[in-house]
Amino acid sequence: MALAVVPTIGGHGLVNKSLRSLPAPTVGLFLLGEPVLASLFAWLLFTRRRAVDGRGGAVVISALGLVLARRG
Repeated sequence: MALAVVPTIGGHGLVNKSLRSLPAPTVGLFLLGEPVLASLFAWLLFTRRRAVDGRGGAVVISALGLVLARRG
C-alpha cells in the first residue's frame, strides 16, 4: 500500500510545486520523461536485458534537452 500512496502523493506534490516556478507546458513535457527514465533505470538494474527500441525515448529526451537549452 505504501508503494502506491507515497509516490503518488509525493509525485503530485512535486508537480504542483514545480508549477509555481515553471510554465505548465514545460512541466507537462517533463512528465513525459518519467516513463522513459523509469524504463532506463529498470533496464540497467535488472540482469535480464533484451534489445530495446529506444527511438521514442530518444525523441522525448531530445525534446527535454531542447526545452532546457532554450530556457537557459
